[in-house]
Amino acid sequence: MRRLLIAVALMAFAAPVSAQVAKPSFVGTWAMDAARSESEGSALPSAVIWTIAQRGDTLVWGRETTYEAGSAALSSKVTVGMDGKQWLNKAPQPDGTTREANYAISWEGATMVVTITSEIQEMAIIQVARRTTGADGATLSVARTLSADGEEVAKATMVFAKRP
Repeated sequence: MRRLLIAVALMAFAAPVSAQVAKPSFVGTWAMDAARSESEGSALPSAVIWTIAQRGDTLVWGRETTYEAGSAALSSKVTVGMDGKQWLNKAPQPDGTTREANYAISWEGATMVVTITSEIQEMAIIQVARRTTGADGATLSVARTLSADGEEVAKATMVFAKRP
């Protein structure tokens, strides 16, 4: 009887572990494929390169964004924990200013959800980006929505190819 109880207890504890979905790795250098990306409500940058590194439960996300072909790229680095808490970061803007924003990462199965909250001219800005990788790990898809004061104003799907 004791062995049966131990076996049942072990199965009860093992089931949740095996039911968990593996979280994909986003580590690497990614370049936006403009031909496969699309946007409604705002223009996409002409070029985006992300370099993502992971240190424990923290992501360091370097970004090079070119908004108009031939213009200088904006460089920024974001550090955010994968603990669901908000992490304050600052990023340069196309108009030359710097904006503070809070970044938080959560998970929906194998989808990383990055929520970015900030304020512009007393408007609450919320970006939600759902990131998934292809089965081969060489494609990153980002479905992003942008809301201002609770109203969705833009959405985009950005597709990235992993660089070797």
